[in-house]
Amino acid sequence: LCWATYGVLAQRWKIQPGAAAALVAVLSMLCYLPVYLLAGHAALAQGPAGEILLQALIQGAIVGGASVFVYSTAVRVLGATSTALFTAAVPCVTTLAAMPLLGETPSAAALAGVGIVTAGLVAASASRSRRG
Repeated sequence: LCWATYGVLAQRWKIQPGAAAALVAVLSMLCYLPVYLLAGHAALAQGPAGEILLQALIQGAIVGGASVFVYSTAVRVLGATSTALFTAAVPCVTTLAAMPLLGETPSAAALAGVGIVTAGLVAASASRSRRG
């Protein structure tokens, strides 16, 4: 629901991807930091500085900032609906990639889910293509 709302609003407001990523980062910090500080997680400061900085880089800058930037760019270029269709494919691609890369064997239910989602994506894409 949050990503759907974000995609629609980003398209409606025509916000630049860099500004969107910065806005999301600042708003997330303003929402989360007070809760984090009040919850008493002072033990974090006792962790190895290198590991804390690595996690800040990966989770904050790359996952937090870059993913919002890329998603916002996709919304700007493709539109909210098309971007949502592509993001629906992520679990399918992850499931299929895990087979050769991690040696995992998905259950029959997981493979059926991949098939159903893929069929839905193909149908939605074909419908959008016919409309223009």
